[in-house]
Amino acid sequence: MKFNGVSGKSKPDFRTKAWAGASVLALAMAMGAPAALAQDADEEAQASDSEVIVVRGIRSSLRSAQEIRRNSDVLVDAVTAEDIGALPDRSVSEALQRVPGINITRFDGENDPDHFSVEGSGAIIRGLNFARSELNGRDVFSADNGQQIGFNDVSPEMLGSVEVFKNQSADMIEGGLAGTVNLNTRLPFDENGRLLAFTLEGNYTDFAGELTPTASGIYADSWEMSDGSEFGFLIGASHSILQSRADGTLVAEWLDRDPNDGDDLYVPSGAGVRTQLFDRTRDTISAAAQWRSADGSLEATAQFFRASYENAWSERAVEPSIDSGPTIIPAAGTSFEFGDDGLFESGVISESVGWRSNDPTHPLNGVRQLALTRGKVDESVTTDWGFNLSWAPTDRFRTSFDLQFVDSEVDIADVTIHAAFFSDIELDMGGEVPSVIYRAPSDGSDPYFSDLGNYYIRSAMDHLSDNEGEAVSFRGDAEYDFEGDSWLQSVRFGARRSQRDQIVRSSTYNWGNISATWNSPFALDNPAIPAGAFELHDFNDYQRGMVTGLEGGVPFYTGVLGENYDLAVSEIMALRDAAGNGGWVPLAQRGGVVSGTPFLPSEITDVSQDTTAFYGRLDFSNEAFASGMTISGNVGLRYVETETTSLGALSFPDASLYFGAQTPDDFCAAIIGTPPGLCLETSAVRNAFAQWADGTNTEVSDSYSYDNWLPSLNVLFGVSDEFQIRFGASRAMRRPDFGLMKSNLVIARGDDDPVTGAWLGPQVSTGNVQLDPILADQFDLAFEWYFAEVGSLTFSLFHKSLDNYIVPAVIQRDIENNGQTFTVDIDGVGNASESGEIQGFEVAYQQTFDHLPGIWSGLGVQANYTYIDAQGVPNIGPKNDEPNGRGGAPNFDVSQLGLPLMSDHTFNMVGFMETDSWSARLAYNWRSDYTLTVRDVIYPFTPIVHESTGQLDGSFFYNLTDSITVGVQGVNLLDEVSETSSVINEQLITAPRSFFRNDRRFAFIVRGRF
Repeated sequence: MKFNGVSGKSKPDFRTKAWAGASVLALAMAMGAPAALAQDADEEAQASDSEVIVVRGIRSSLRSAQEIRRNSDVLVDAVTAEDIGALPDRSVSEALQRVPGINITRFDGENDPDHFSVEGSGAIIRGLNFARSELNGRDVFSADNGQQIGFNDVSPEMLGSVEVFKNQSADMIEGGLAGTVNLNTRLPFDENGRLLAFTLEGNYTDFAGELTPTASGIYADSWEMSDGSEFGFLIGASHSILQSRADGTLVAEWLDRDPNDGDDLYVPSGAGVRTQLFDRTRDTISAAAQWRSADGSLEATAQFFRASYENAWSERAVEPSIDSGPTIIPAAGTSFEFGDDGLFESGVISESVGWRSNDPTHPLNGVRQLALTRGKVDESVTTDWGFNLSWAPTDRFRTSFDLQFVDSEVDIADVTIHAAFFSDIELDMGGEVPSVIYRAPSDGSDPYFSDLGNYYIRSAMDHLSDNEGEAVSFRGDAEYDFEGDSWLQSVRFGARRSQRDQIVRSSTYNWGNISATWNSPFALDNPAIPAGAFELHDFNDYQRGMVTGLEGGVPFYTGVLGENYDLAVSEIMALRDAAGNGGWVPLAQRGGVVSGTPFLPSEITDVSQDTTAFYGRLDFSNEAFASGMTISGNVGLRYVETETTSLGALSFPDASLYFGAQTPDDFCAAIIGTPPGLCLETSAVRNAFAQWADGTNTEVSDSYSYDNWLPSLNVLFGVSDEFQIRFGASRAMRRPDFGLMKSNLVIARGDDDPVTGAWLGPQVSTGNVQLDPILADQFDLAFEWYFAEVGSLTFSLFHKSLDNYIVPAVIQRDIENNGQTFTVDIDGVGNASESGEIQGFEVAYQQTFDHLPGIWSGLGVQANYTYIDAQGVPNIGPKNDEPNGRGGAPNFDVSQLGLPLMSDHTFNMVGFMETDSWSARLAYNWRSDYTLTVRDVIYPFTPIVHESTGQLDGSFFYNLTDSITVGVQGVNLLDEVSETSSVINEQLITAPRSFFRNDRRFAFIVRGRF
């Protein structure tokens, strides 16, 4: 356990026509250079392999994407290697956001609005985050709770193209309900002979002030053997480091100043500042070997791909930790200012707590603040082996056999230590970012912030994940072409078998107290604390020059954290022991952990999933005899069987911990005052519970199987040489994420009804193996006008009808033990009975203005806009009915909010200029506001909305020679501030929550191709 595509030649084609287009026009680009070469043969050159016209740059990339969509037999958009190299996109996720209908998120966790993700993550396709990931047309995943790979895990330098399939045909692997993202690596036969290419980059981040390297290279060659056969080999590698920074200003939970005065005036319970430093390393190795027989009827391809990703980030933050009970008040001699909407605008926030006088070292006034230091290391490694054998025994019959192995590991170590102090907060909500200035309490020392005696060690928290998954898949396909000029062109059929095993071990965020104001606070100037364990940090250049008032700095912990978990635990335990209060216990020392691990049985998910699929597909066309409009397409049916097995633990509560050595009747008889709910039950029920709740723990297995029929139809109407209409209809499915299928039943005694006091019975929080897949009947209608080689205007309508959406649910289950049976409330997830709909449209336009005179003929533009509307789709997420720690229980109807991560409006605008020697591009991406999460886990538990946001990126490249290109790429040129808001009441009024600013990033690049 660790805590630290295919050629465009005539050959089998079992996917879509996009494979052929991608191989010549996209996959033949090396290193993604803006001056990378793409072959574009005219009619004479096609007749002679010795004469090739070389086209370079942005135009080649746009033409590739245009031809991929135009020739595909399903609706697909693509980003070619040219885009990933020439656009200012440093990850696959950032490149995907250029595609119509796709958004990405920029937070480390969807329900955590306090931790930013500089490079972006995820892929939300047409409002849904149910995308399926492929590598070279094969399923690929990361060993986390989901069903897909983390797109940031993959180095873009190793990819030839990225295809986004928005509908499907019967031969496509099931699971892409939102869409399928296929990452294509390069193959030796895609290159014309020997290739040697490289990229060297220096990545400068202006906020972090760091310069870090990226280097990648690729070598490919092919040979003709003595028997006339061909053999090719390719190997590539990439190493990339990025060090970046994000500063965040947070506004804590908004509360009604006085719920009884009827004024509806809302005041934040505090504010905070934080700085995050990221150190990301990404390594990728890609290799392939190909062999083709002399007559071209037999071809073998072996591929290897390994993606390694590590993100070590650290954080220093000052954030409020409000004492329970007191009312937020303005500091003495000040008052709060409110806007017309009743929201706080400015003032000095304080509170007065008389019982702090128990320790004269602490002021009576001021909000308690946490000075937290956090270190997290997130590591993932995914390895993929693939082998394909294609055989065409006749000109009309072709077969393909494919074998794949995937192995993935994900490890996370996360440690936080909190110091605490007291301070008033001067907060002004005006300006692009609110001003947060800390003030010493009126009865505090002078100097105040730099005095270690004003701080004490409050608490510690650790979290670990240790995940592993593997899969083996085999598929066989065949295609037969019909003779003659008829509607029926070909028939395809095939089968696929896959077995995936995955263990997810993920602990809770294990918080524990070390000292507090009520139990001898362990001050930072205590001689028992090693010298240098805390250092002063003054938030220099915070938010690019904002003042925090923390004169002299605030002490933050300097010891190791997530980067060396075992040592961190040892050192923090020494501080805890010196404090003498007990408290925090590391994960591995908790009671009940699985032997040899730091995980409780309830924190382990062990799931196996076997799938078997069969399909048939019929292709048709009237092109051979049509005198006017051509009609072509495919109709098919896929049958899928899924069997899921989850291993877990069945753990009963221990009644002896409740009743002690007494009998249940004697225990209840001795109660003075209000009896607990269990004592209100009959004697028979109490005694039955004592017999049932014997504290035993056994291993259990839960299985569930289902089958699905997935029809599909894709039709292309060729109205003219330039204009076509595309229609697609299919049924798609999305299997539940692995993290939802936990079968652990660690049963608790259960709560009492807060009104009647009655016992509610045993309860447990877990997953649900017996979930059905989410289903969608989806339709696309696209109008496509291709008026130039690089010139198109497309309009696409889409509609999805969703069933079996997965939502929070309480399921009752009778569980027997020791001859007694009790009904247990299982707080988990289930399938919604209601149906929902998502619909919208996409408009995309691109053109190069070749007709303009002189240099202006290099001008070009690319633009797209997407509108999405959802109706009746359950708003998934944790239940929003937990107490918030201050006696309230915000319980909002989140169904009125938009679906998490879905923006109604998104647009991209790209303008570029390209000549024979240089190219320049500006790219702007914008999305409207969207629900980030229906429950904020930091300041519980209100929904969070991400406000509308946009980002401008740019690039400039110059060709020194035919083989060498130099350039610069810039990201976040406008220094965008990402803003979120909290939903603060039942009327869904929002108030500011967080403001994040991150680096402007610049990459200085040298690329070569020989």
